[in-house]
Order: sequence, then structure tokens, then C-alpha cells
Amino acid sequence: MIHVETSTRIDRPVEDVFAYVDDLSRMSEWIDILAESTASESPTRVGTRVDNRVHLLGRNFQNTLEVVEREPGRRMVLRTERPFAVQATFELEAAEGGTLFSVVLEAQPGASSFFKLGEPILTGVGRRRFKGHLRRLKKRLEAGGVALENQEIPLKAGI
Repeated sequence: MIHVETSTRIDRPVEDVFAYVDDLSRMSEWIDILAESTASESPTRVGTRVDNRVHLLGRNFQNTLEVVEREPGRRMVLRTERPFAVQATFELEAAEGGTLFSVVLEAQPGASSFFKLGEPILTGVGRRRFKGHLRRLKKRLEAGGVALENQEIPLKAGI
């Protein structure tokens, strides 16, 4: 089992951060292993699916994540079973005038020999990659200029 936990503080209100991550078609903007993400519907709700083209460790594959839990402004859980079981939990909470954004990723590589043999490697890669994903998310949101549901987050003064 692969288990990765990481978090970052983003200098934006919880509502802004949630609005951005809740737009599942934007996942490929901040998760660099995703070449493309296409949500089945907008706005997101429990049952919404997002089809992803994934590039990981030199392999290309597709997965479909489904939203299995969603508490606006607080939490979202996505899950898939193919090509192997993955669950990603995003949690948000107000922190020091901004947002603490946390991710817990759990994956079970399954029968695929490539993923099974690479499980220890994938844990380390997952940890490093998700730290990078959160740095990217933080940078995008703190720089501003990101359109959210018909509104735009303005640039911060001095940027």
C-alpha cells in the first residue's frame, strides 16, 4: 500500500482554494502527472467523474476518478479502481488568514507487476510529486489572475 500525506498553507481564503480544486477539469493545471483532465459535469457533486490521461514513471495510462465525498469549503474525496485502486482526500481549513490545504493519497498497486515491484519507489515518488503539486497549486493561487466560476481572483498588491 502506498500512503502519502502532505500539506501547504496557501495565502488565499478557503472559498477561493476550494473553488479552484473543485473544478476538476483544472486538475492537470496543478497535478503535473496529469496530461489532461475532463470532468463529467460542472458544478462538481458526489458522483461527478473526471477522466485523466496520466503519465507516471515513463508509463501512460488513463483513469477515471469519482467524487465519493464532498463537503464544500472543507473536504473532497476522489476514488478509482483502475488501473489500480487510488483514493485522494483533499482537506481545507482556515489558517492564519489563508488556507491549510492537505492531501492524503492512498494507492494499492494490485496485480500489475510494474506497479507492485515499484511500490517502495512509487511511495517516494508520490511524496515528492505531491509536494511539488501543492507548491504549484500555491503558486497559481497566490499569484492571482485565476478565473473561478465566472469570477477572477485578482493579483495581490505588489505582485
